Order: sequence, then structure tokens, then C-alpha cells
Amino acid sequence: MNKLFYTATLVALCCWWQAGATNFYFSSTQGNDGNPVNSMATPWASITKLNTLILQPADTVFLMRGDTFRGQITVLQSGSAAFPIVFSAYGNGNLPVVSGAAVVSGWVSMGTYYECTMPQTVFNFFWDNREMTLARFPNSGYIIQSGSTTSVINSAQLTQTDGYWNGAKVCVRTCQWVWETATVNASATGSLTLAVPLQISPIGNYGFFMYNKFAALDTVREWYYNAALQKLYFIPPAGSTPAAFTAEASVINNGISIGAGASNITIQNLWFDKHGANGIVVVSNSSVGIKVHNCVFTRQFLNGIQLRGYYHAVSGCTFRGCDGKGIEVAQGGKSILHHNQFSNIGMYLNSGTGKQTNLEAIGLQFVDSVHIHHNQIDSVGYTGIHADGTRHLVEKNILSNCMLLLNDGAPLKTYGGISDHIIYRNNFVSATPGNTEGTYNATFLTPGIYFDFNSNTSLIEDNTIYNHPDVGIFLNAGTHNITATRNVVYGADYGVYFNPPQQPTPMHNQHVTNNTLFALDPAARLIRQSPQPSTTNDYEVGIIDSNYLFNPYAANVAVRYGMGPPVNYTFTAWQATGYDVHSVPSFVNWTMPVNHSVLFMNPSDSILQISLGTGQYYDLDQNEICGILTLPPFTSKVLIDAQTICSCTFTPVISGNTMPCANNTSTYSIPDIAGSTYIWTVTGGTIVSGQGQNQILVQWNNGAAAGTVSVEQTVE
Repeated sequence: MNKLFYTATLVALCCWWQAGATNFYFSSTQGNDGNPVNSMATPWASITKLNTLILQPADTVFLMRGDTFRGQITVLQSGSAAFPIVFSAYGNGNLPVVSGAAVVSGWVSMGTYYECTMPQTVFNFFWDNREMTLARFPNSGYIIQSGSTTSVINSAQLTQTDGYWNGAKVCVRTCQWVWETATVNASATGSLTLAVPLQISPIGNYGFFMYNKFAALDTVREWYYNAALQKLYFIPPAGSTPAAFTAEASVINNGISIGAGASNITIQNLWFDKHGANGIVVVSNSSVGIKVHNCVFTRQFLNGIQLRGYYHAVSGCTFRGCDGKGIEVAQGGKSILHHNQFSNIGMYLNSGTGKQTNLEAIGLQFVDSVHIHHNQIDSVGYTGIHADGTRHLVEKNILSNCMLLLNDGAPLKTYGGISDHIIYRNNFVSATPGNTEGTYNATFLTPGIYFDFNSNTSLIEDNTIYNHPDVGIFLNAGTHNITATRNVVYGADYGVYFNPPQQPTPMHNQHVTNNTLFALDPAARLIRQSPQPSTTNDYEVGIIDSNYLFNPYAANVAVRYGMGPPVNYTFTAWQATGYDVHSVPSFVNWTMPVNHSVLFMNPSDSILQISLGTGQYYDLDQNEICGILTLPPFTSKVLIDAQTICSCTFTPVISGNTMPCANNTSTYSIPDIAGSTYIWTVTGGTIVSGQGQNQILVQWNNGAAAGTVSVEQTVE
């Protein structure tokens, strides 16, 4: 360890200021649009006034913390790269709220329901700050359709008279990965004719329900809005009245709309709530440099943020209860989405767009070069991160509880032949159930990472997939040039699943190497291949080798479907097919429910030292691991607990100041392990205290000679 001396130098920094930059202050509670001079002491009040401003580069609009501003901010001017136009907060307290909702009052009891006059179109309704259900039939469960097309829904359960459902809406599960919505143009007993065709012809015997019909308003927490009569109707919970709680109706489309070509806008420290469409929308792909930081997005019907254009950034934001998507990048790319938190996204079947690729935390719609990193995603109706397009880097994200409402997707998913050069790296994926509700005998093994039809030339590297019942990595038909390496799949029914029926481009040149595939069930298989019947060539998908194929509960490690009954393979038999020639099989054999494996994880940016106590462990190469396990950032490792006491001597990694100054003291430590003894050695300094413990205090000597700190830890 070197002892270095610091010399201090005072550096004079020049502060550049854009001539003419102006601060504008707004407070809905303390402001007045009639104030002749705008200042922090005399702010203006409304978004209407704000929208009259002609903003210049370096101008800042400040909204008062703790206030609520109702309306849509429309930005038509641009800043510059050096001097963006800024929207931010001032004062103390909670973030200022830009609300898309109007407070609803004037309720009149009509016996079984309440009504009030609402001249503005209502997109959504909230009571006690909770989203209510737009009147639907049936109130739970589904009607079953059969023989339907994209334009006509047929069902014997539609027993209502002709015209009954005219103008209502239908939500139908057309396939496993989408609930589609459409308006009914005409209805008859047994059928619905749609105003606009569905994207997909509904699969037979799948479910649907009707909604947005006054006659369906028949149970508590349901609402309905009649635009022609300008009436809002609501049935509150038994014993309550709408006036007893705050009632709000979404009547504004967007919180901030960034107009065509407007660029270099920074939005920070604002809260966007209850918009009929988006919290923030960039309307044109000619916009550049939109930066959103430390904002909150709640209860938007479509998206928290919809981005078009290039070189945008969203960071440090929170997305909660957005009905469609948290963030959608619809056109453009070359943007960064990082260090955001998403929870309860896309949790209503008939919300969002009502089309495919809906109900997602982050959705990239065939765009270019988006970097998504360090996001936390929990509880999503469909995919966590859906990255279609090219040259995306998706790394160091933590995803759990995705696929809660739909199937045939994954927490991390890429689709299509024009999706290529995608990297999924160092992500943690867990608890992904998939949902077949409203389907008929539908089956799909939900994966953690999914490359769908014909996506290609991509990398799946150093990811951890755990607490996941179905599939770790799924490579669908036509995918090619996919490399999956150094991933850990712990406890899936199938570790890596190849599904290679012929497509215009057949599956080929896949590289699945150096992965840890660990089964926790006798029926689990670490490799599955499922081509179509009589297509034996489709078993030749590329290179599968140098993996850890651990099934401690059964001899079989792989299975093939497609040529009659499934064929199971032991490790030796699987190697005889030409795959996994250099791979490692399990060296332990257990009977359920015994499990002496442990998955250690480090979902952080720092090196993690994990105390193993006095227990003896083995890695999957049968190397003995004692005392401390060191994990690099965003990695994991499976160890086998030997169920014995460790007796070994080792030198752990020391934490402390690596550049101490002469005559100063510094603290040095290693993780404490019960039953350990510690012998510290210091040169160039003196141990003041802590010898024999896991932490010492060192007094460094005067002089320029190098010093060192070392420790020998013994676990007995």
C-alpha cells in the first residue's frame, strides 16, 4: 500500500450564464395570473398562463412544491444542448403535481347509483385515489366466443336483443399475448360487429367481456360516462357516498406535450398523475435532447412517458400504476433509460392501447440503440422490458413478477427478423408466472429471457434467472446467431429451450456455452429441443457446450420432442448426440425435498463479499470454498453446501483507504466470520487497535516509504 502526500491547488472555475435567461414561478395556491411582475414572491398561478410564455434557451419554469396544477403544459419552443429549457420545482415539501384529473362534485343520489354533470370527456375515474372499474359485463369471468373473425365476435352467450351493445366496447383475448379492445358498431343476438377490426382473429373458445355500457353499471366501484348527456355515474361501496371521499375524473390527455421539433428540454422534480393518455409525450421524431429526471408518474391510462426522437434520457423516475406502459419509445432511439423504478404497470386488461405490445414497463417499438440499465421492475401485466429493434443494450436491471395478466412473453423479450444486435447482460429475473385466464386449454412455458421469431445476432450474457417455474432462456423458431453465455438459470423446468420449427430463416448458429443450468426438480430438464414432427435437421441448432448441467435429482438432463414420444437423455447419452462434450454434470445426488445448493447473488454495482460462516462449500467444479465468497457486481454463483465445518486458511479482500496520508489514521477491515481468528501485519505504520479482530485502526508513519496491510484469517 502506497502512502501518498496531497498538494492542494485552488482552481478558479468560470460560471457561464446565458444572457437573457429567465426564471418563471408558478403556484396554484399562492399565485395570481394577474401579477404584473413574476417572481418567487409574486408567482403566477395556472398552466393556462404558462402556455402563453415564449420560452428561450436557459429559461426555467418553476412549479411550487406541494401544489397541484391541473391541465396540459404544451412546449413548442426549444432550448439548446448547452442551455436547455427547464421545468422544475421550488419551495419545500412534496413534488408539485401536474394532474390530468378534475375534482368531481355535485353528486346526486339516483337510488342504486349516483350521478353528476361533467362537461369534459372522462377517460378514467378515481375514488379515494384508487382507479375504479368502467362498467362491465359480466362483473367477473368471461363470455366465450367461437367462430369469430377480426370484425365479428360470435357467441351463443350474447342473448341480449339486437342493438343492445351498440356503442359499447369489447375486450377479447384474441391470443395468449394480448387482450384487444374495440368499439361495437352493431350488435345482434349472438354477435357483435366491430367498428375497427381487431389485429388478430380471436382463437376459438377464448374469453371476452363487454364494458362501457350504462346497463352494465350494476355493482360497487363501477362507473360510466355518457358524453351526449355529459353525465358521470358511479356506484360507491356500500355505506359510502362519493362526497365522503375525493372523486377525480381524468379529463386531460397529457401532462406535458412536447410539440413538433421542440428539443433540448429538461423536466425534473415533477409528479404527473391521472392523465387520459401520457404523463409526458414527445409528439415528433424530430425532437432531440429531452431529459426527464427524478419525476413521478402515476395512473396514466396509456404511458407514463412516450418518447419519439433521439438522444433522450429518463433517469431516477418512479412509475406506479400506469395502465398501459411505464415508458414507450415509439420512434427514433439512441436514448438512455436508467435507474428508474416501476411497479404495478399494466394491471387492467382493457387499459392502455388495447392492442399488441401493451401492459409493459418499458417497450421499444423497433427503434435503434437504446441503453436500458439499473432499472427495478416489479409487478407487470405483460413484459418487463420489450426490446424490439437494433443495437439495444439492456443491462443490470432487476425484474420480478412480470407476465401477471398475459402469456407468451417474458420479463426480457425481443421479437422479429429486424431485431438484431440486442444485448441482455447482467440482469436479474425472478418470479414470472404467465397467465392463461380467458384462454381455452392454452399452454405456454413462460421464460425469463425470450428471443422470438427470427430475431438474431444477439447476446445473452451473465444474467441470473431464478425463482422461475417454466423456462430460463427461450429461443423460438427462426432465431439465429444468438449467443447465450455465463448465464445462471436456477430452478427452471427447462434451462434452455430450443423451439426450431422451420421459418423463412431456420434456426442456426446458436452458441449456448458456459452457462450454469441447475434443476430443483426430478422432472426438470436442462436442455429442451422441440422441432416440428419429421424435421430431424432442426435438432442441429449450433453449438451447445461447456455448460454446467446439474440435475441432482435425476439422471436425465435433456429432452427432445417432435419425433413421436419425447426422448429423454442422460448426460452421457446427450453427449453422444454431439452436444455438451466439454460440459460438467452434477457431482451430487439428492432425493426431494433435500436441497443443499445455495444461489448467492450480488444485484449491485459493488463487489460483494459474502460471509459463509464456518460451513464448507464447493463450487460446481468441486473446488472448496471457505469463509468468504466474493461476487463481482451483478453476478451470481451456485454453491453446494457440504454440510461440514470448514477448516482452511485463506487471505480475504481487505477494505480501507488505499492512499493514506502520513501521520494519519485509517481503518481496515474484512467481513467478520464467527469462529475466526485474525492475524494482521502492517509495514510503514502501527496497529493502534483491533489486532485479533476483523477490523484494525492503523497509525501511519511519517515519510514517503510505501506501507502494506495484510491479514491471515483462519476459520476453525
